[in-house]
Amino acid sequence: MPKRQILIPIDGTPQSEYMLDWTLENFARKGDQINLIHVIPKRYTVPAYYAFDEFVPEVPDPEQEAEWREDANRYVRKRLYPVLDANEDVTYTSEVVAYETSNESVGEIICERANDVDACAVIMASHGKGRFREFFIGSVTNYCLHRCKKPVIVYRSPPAKDAERTNEHRTEEAEALLAAEEDEAKMKKEKEEEEKKAKRAEEDAKKEGHNA
Repeated sequence: MPKRQILIPIDGTPQSEYMLDWTLENFARKGDQINLIHVIPKRYTVPAYYAFDEFVPEVPDPEQEAEWREDANRYVRKRLYPVLDANEDVTYTSEVVAYETSNESVGEIICERANDVDACAVIMASHGKGRFREFFIGSVTNYCLHRCKKPVIVYRSPPAKDAERTNEHRTEEAEALLAAEEDEAKMKKEKEEEEKKAKRAEEDAKKEGHNA
């Protein structure tokens, strides 16, 4: 009998971990394959410096995409692989898919992957609160519920679990934010030093010109 394929879209939040736990405990059976898919954008929004505009949308940035891709892979390795490795009844795959905002939706990508792997079910969170929260809110799940040709199971985590693991994530996010702030301060200081050197060099050049 061929193994069943289960597709789980993830977004790097506690919801993803709860969905995986629930799937392994309540839905998966011996011989199944879990297929994790993490969707990230190829483009991102940047702050706009205009009176009434908040963002300039869809700015391509390969370096930012690579960073998001590595973050997604790191999250899966750290938070989800240990859970899957501890379960001997299932096998698993994981992929990060870049999302082209101009011509396709996350819901379309998920439905396409469900067809590609011939999923017996797509297990999705009722909402998401990750870095790309606009991709994993109810609208995406709703899209899949109405458009996906494969069965969609909507998982809703208990409030107590949300609070417990969200606090754990907040600690990690705080550490990452602190490191980012330190890097930014260091870069700012280096830039100021370079500007001072350039200004001194310019002043020295002017003095030499006057002396000549």
